[in-house]
Amino acid sequence: MVQEKTLPSELSQLAERQTWFSREHTERILAWLEGERLPLFGIEAARKLPDGNWMLLLDPMLSLGVEVDPVASVQQGRDFITQHADTDLMFEPVWPGY
Repeated sequence: MVQEKTLPSELSQLAERQTWFSREHTERILAWLEGERLPLFGIEAARKLPDGNWMLLLDPMLSLGVEVDPVASVQQGRDFITQHADTDLMFEPVWPGY
């Protein structure tokens, strides 16, 4: 069974919008997941529009399922945000306890 854990307040305060983070802050969350040995279930992406609205994107989206190796899943998350390095993209990582 996978352990559930909530994000520490010092990391959750980095959210730009509830649970959405910049690439830099998503990398910090992935480091926290790795340190806690928690698997990453996936990452959703949204684009900040010039008018201040946000658009949820179906592509790119990373879905890893619920039975994943923590180390491998976090590495896949890092690869995903590196591949989609765009200053207008925000990321929502999903893990147990999210």
